[in-house]
Amino acid sequence: MSRPLCHANLIASELAQVRRNRLWRGLVVATLVALMVGLGAAHVGLRRRVSALKQKEDRLALALSRVESDAKRMQELRKRHEELTAHAALVRKCRKTEERWAQFLGAVSAKLPADTWLTEIRSAEDHASGSRSDPTVSRSSQEQAVVLAGVSQSPAGVSTYLTRLNYTDWFAAELQLTKMKRTTIGETPVYEFAATGALRTPLGLTGGPG
Repeated sequence: MSRPLCHANLIASELAQVRRNRLWRGLVVATLVALMVGLGAAHVGLRRRVSALKQKEDRLALALSRVESDAKRMQELRKRHEELTAHAALVRKCRKTEERWAQFLGAVSAKLPADTWLTEIRSAEDHASGSRSDPTVSRSSQEQAVVLAGVSQSPAGVSTYLTRLNYTDWFAAELQLTKMKRTTIGETPVYEFAATGALRTPLGLTGGPG
């Protein structure tokens, strides 16, 4: 009787071992499945994260491109502003020069005697007119000196004219008579003259009236 009982116990033990093995296999499979599901979810999350970072990188690159474009545009505008500012300053300088020359021309014309008239007003260093520097003007005052040339019917007219100019505030010193030549216009005797004087204040001699 004992031998069949031992055999039954052995069979029961083997069945229990099989059930335990199946249980462990089920647990291992479930763990592997859970792990794979977790890894899949992590992979999906990682891909989403990478995609989000890529989109952010693209947005940053676009913003950086716009900033660089704006910076380049600002540099161009700044350069244009500097050019316009320099041009405006030059225009103001030219306008001031023209106004000063107009005032000077009006002043020296107003002092002309009735028998005397001007034929030329120029800077003493006027290469554009083809004339050379006036030898009576010192090198230090060369840039602020002018030459007045004209014609008078008498030497007294020339003398009167220069005296009147010397009493104005335009010249730093007395004008120097550099030319007095008797000639005729038709049959009328006249005297061609030229005088040079240093100005108290430069007029902007380049481009002055001739």
